Amino acid sequence: MGAFKASVIPDKSDKLVDHCDDCGSPIYSGQEVWKIGGNLYCNTDCFKTAINAVQPMRI
Repeated sequence: MGAFKASVIPDKSDKLVDHCDDCGSPIYSGQEVWKIGGNLYCNTDCFKTAINAVQPMRI
């Protein structure tokens, strides 16, 4: 089975605040986000990409 990626479906009354600095998805008021400096990320996958995180590995 493929990986499940949750997404937030905004309420029509939610205000558009910004866009994810990795994937460009809209970010709405009240949405949980990751922030580094002035950059916002919509989910952990985008955050991991921003910090160049890799999968745990054995050396």
